[in-house]
Amino acid sequence: MRAGDFGRCVLLGLAVCGLAACDGWTSTAPDARVETDVQIRANGETGQVAVRIPGLDAQVPLPKALLDNSHFDLDGVTLYPGSKIASVNVNAKDRDGQHQAEVALRFVAPADVAKVRDWFAQAFAAKAASVRNEAGVLIGQMPDGSSFRLAFAPQGADQTTGNLQIRDKN
Repeated sequence: MRAGDFGRCVLLGLAVCGLAACDGWTSTAPDARVETDVQIRANGETGQVAVRIPGLDAQVPLPKALLDNSHFDLDGVTLYPGSKIASVNVNAKDRDGQHQAEVALRFVAPADVAKVRDWFAQAFAAKAASVRNEAGVLIGQMPDGSSFRLAFAPQGADQTTGNLQIRDKN
């Protein structure tokens, strides 16, 4: 799965799940530009999801369990076992045939920074991604050309907060 595909999957999944549970939304008229902007903001702590696409601006409450038990996958690399998603932000743009998608994912893993970072470095390397450790931050590129940056910070004695940024352009 390419990073850009992840953004589209998140959009479709949240749109289908969210609109079914939507208790309020507003519609805005799309303009005549030859471009599309998509923004999704999901808060894993509250279950609140905001979706903005041409013609729709929605605030959708989802059951928190949908985000707690979500399955994230970047070309076969999943989150560290037992991790919980804290937030997801997706920004995708399509301008005259040029596509760009950015995903920012914040998660909490149940292990110390060194263990989580080593686990991700091995997982990315196993999927033929080029990955390097720069001052404790994993930076790399997937075989499909999408780039990523994964930073870690301790959260308490045995937890790590991870901040994953994925960028896909074509």
